[in-house]
Amino acid sequence: MAKTKLVFIGKSIKPHGVKGDLLIEAQGFDVENFLELESVFVDVGGEPVPFFIDSAFVHSSTTLIVKFEDVDTEKKARSLCGFKLLIPARERVSPESESLEDVSFSEIRGYTLVDKKYGELGELSRVIEYPNNPLFQVFYKGKEILIPINEETVLKVNHRKEIIYVSLPEGLMDL
Repeated sequence: MAKTKLVFIGKSIKPHGVKGDLLIEAQGFDVENFLELESVFVDVGGEPVPFFIDSAFVHSSTTLIVKFEDVDTEKKARSLCGFKLLIPARERVSPESESLEDVSFSEIRGYTLVDKKYGELGELSRVIEYPNNPLFQVFYKGKEILIPINEETVLKVNHRKEIIYVSLPEGLMDL
C-alpha cells in the first residue's frame, strides 16, 4: 500500500480558552477551506498523528479556532501547541478543481499523465523548475519525455483520480 503524501497547511499556536480549543495559523492554505476538513494530522516528533475536528471557526484572515475530538482541557490543548498540521496532498485542492493553480509541484508528483493522442504516458516522476519554463518529467516506454507546463499543454487536472490530461506539442515524442 502506497504511503499517503502529506502536505503542510499550518501550525497550532496556543490554547484558546480552557475547554481544549486551539488557535491555528493557516499557512499556504485558505482558512475557509480548513472549515471543510474532517481531520488533520499533527506532526508529533516526525510522526503524523490523526486528529478529528469537532468544530472550527474563522478567527481572522489567517487563523482559526479549532476543537479536536478528545482534546477537552487547556492542558491537552497546550500539549499540541507548536506542531505542524498536515493533510493528504489530494485534500489540499478542491477535487473539483481542474487546474494546477494553488498547487505546489511537489503535491502532484506521482500523478498519472494522459495525452489525448498517445493515451497514458506514465507517472509524473518530477517537475523540473526552469525559470519561466517548468517541465513535467515522465518515462514513456523507457524513454524520458520532458513536457512543457503551460496552458496549451495542460488540458485539465483530476485531483480526485490524480490524473493530468495533456496535449503534447507536435513532434515532442519524436525527439
